[in-house]
Amino acid sequence: MRERRQTVRALAGCARLADLLEAECDLEALSFYPHLLAWELAQLPADKRVMPVILLDTFEDVGDRTHRDLERLIQRVVWLMPNCFFVITGRSRLQWADGALQGQLDYTGPAAWPGDQRRHPQVITDRSHGLPLYLDLSVMRFLEIRRTGRTPQPSDFDHDFPALIARTLSDLTPDERHVLRSISLLDAFDLPLATAAAGLRHEAPALRLIERPFVRENVFGLWPYHLHGLIRSTVRGADDQAEDRWSPRDWEHAAKRALAALGEQYSARTGRDRLLLVGYLRQGLALARDFRLDLGWLADAAWAYVGDSVWEPIAPPARDGGASGVATAADALVELLATLARRQHEHRSITASRLTAVTSAGLLPADLHEMAVYYLAKAQRDLGDSAASRRGMQLVADGGGRLAPAARRGLAHLARLAGDFPTAYDTARTLGWHGRQHRVKGDILWPHGDMGPAAAAYAVARNLAEQHGVAGERATSQAQRALVAAFTDPAVADDEIHLAEQLLTGLDLRATSLIVRIAALVRDAGTPRGLEVACDLRAETRGAGITAAEAVLELALAFHHAVLGEQDKVRAVVDRLRELTRTGDYAYYADLAHYMGGLPLPGPSCAQWIDGAEAVRARGIASSNPAVSGLEPAGSHGPDSGRTGSKTRTASPIYRPTNWTRPVRRSALPPRAPSTKGLGPRADRREGAVTPWR
Repeated sequence: MRERRQTVRALAGCARLADLLEAECDLEALSFYPHLLAWELAQLPADKRVMPVILLDTFEDVGDRTHRDLERLIQRVVWLMPNCFFVITGRSRLQWADGALQGQLDYTGPAAWPGDQRRHPQVITDRSHGLPLYLDLSVMRFLEIRRTGRTPQPSDFDHDFPALIARTLSDLTPDERHVLRSISLLDAFDLPLATAAAGLRHEAPALRLIERPFVRENVFGLWPYHLHGLIRSTVRGADDQAEDRWSPRDWEHAAKRALAALGEQYSARTGRDRLLLVGYLRQGLALARDFRLDLGWLADAAWAYVGDSVWEPIAPPARDGGASGVATAADALVELLATLARRQHEHRSITASRLTAVTSAGLLPADLHEMAVYYLAKAQRDLGDSAASRRGMQLVADGGGRLAPAARRGLAHLARLAGDFPTAYDTARTLGWHGRQHRVKGDILWPHGDMGPAAAAYAVARNLAEQHGVAGERATSQAQRALVAAFTDPAVADDEIHLAEQLLTGLDLRATSLIVRIAALVRDAGTPRGLEVACDLRAETRGAGITAAEAVLELALAFHHAVLGEQDKVRAVVDRLRELTRTGDYAYYADLAHYMGGLPLPGPSCAQWIDGAEAVRARGIASSNPAVSGLEPAGSHGPDSGRTGSKTRTASPIYRPTNWTRPVRRSALPPRAPSTKGLGPRADRREGAVTPWR
């Protein structure tokens, strides 16, 4: 009885015993049973008390970051046994102290796990890149600091270990050490590149070095080998105490050899491989910038990069030490190309500011300086600063360099923006392929209502771009063709927009992407979904700082309201257009909005049309004669005009045939051959043929 009373009193101290005895013996209940073991351990006499150590290895096998059911049960075991020491190891960081996991796990946040020192392993892991030697040195440092009585801090491990170099280089031959230091300058390499960078005549040292565990292989990379990240940064940055350590001049000579070797490979390449081009540029720009080297082959590579208008990210990582500024030609070229790539994601004012800094430095060779001036002029045009843009374009055009045709095209665009269509058209006729003559011609024709010739011009521009392998120009021409189709025939516009979206795949062309989305808005004019995306588009166009896209968007909205017969809303669009075009550029868009809404102009047209405003009206932009071009004028449909349910609605008298009805999505239409109605020659995407006019 005495023993029974002692047992009862003892068991009364086990808080969860009664609940566990009554609970169903399922998985959920079993996960609480470790509490009983912890309680038993706590009852041991002090002289026999121990702390069990439980090792849970390869913890990543427990589950993933989404499915945590098993992890939740294991965490419960750890929580219920505070008198045991758990060692949890694995490839993934333990996240139990992260409060964001509340609801997925039972115990989360720093309050539940106050002893979680994850900042230390995080710093060590980030610095080591998984290199066992670095982890070994870090553990030794941790223990040494603890022996001094001080609590280790994360900053104690945020540095390179000089011993890492000594232990890495200790069993390498002199030639292998020489190759190792040389390839540390490169992101990736192959055997010929490593040998040339080291200045050796034979590949044997490099061949032996790539067999070392700190050289990684990626057979799918542009170059198959790369040095372990930690070894690379340590070899280049730490205090090298080896007897054959390199001087700064040795590093500079190695950088020159590596840059020259990259140049030889670049010159020997065949075809137009963009991945290789970008790879050569990234490695070469980093070497030239960090060691203040001459540009050499990098100038030609920069022109090849710009020529396709693809704009992949090109800037190498920031140089060690955080130094910034444009001090050398290499600095200027890095900043120039990085700005051209970033302009697809930044407001044009930022682009203009960065390019102004490049041109003001005056460090680039004459041809690359013209590149910076030209793209600065383009940014200024997008921002509405036509005077500055015209000066820059004229400077490049007068220089007669590689971008002279493009600069003359820029001057034609500026004339068109100002409404001087005769000058723009005369200039366009002299541009040729390099000046994108046919696209410029299409840009001039469609505001005049010449939609068929405009579509044909864009098709020719697209096909020529495909023949020359210029992906960006091909996508831009097709985007403009899609916009013309959207004003003409919604069903055909589906095909053209789809093709434009396909051609934009893999390209980073912000303005062109906006035009395609605006074309979809025009295609859906008069339907509720036509306005659903308008607000987002307005925010994006303003965020990009592209005046042309803003003006076209407002014109699309005027068209939408005109289709519905909402003249008061067309007037509101006109007011926005006048505010947007107060500098004089695109001012004729307000005239077009008047024409769309059937509103009288307050005065003479601000534009100099090629054959006069009346001829433009006669082609359907503002004609009151239903017989002209097969278009019906505003208000011709009687009391049902503008109603969504009517078969024909008060469409804008611009660009819309009399049998125009609510746009039908391409997926809802029966299979058919792509239509060419009203659009002139178009590419048959199945066979690549060009069909004649119908």
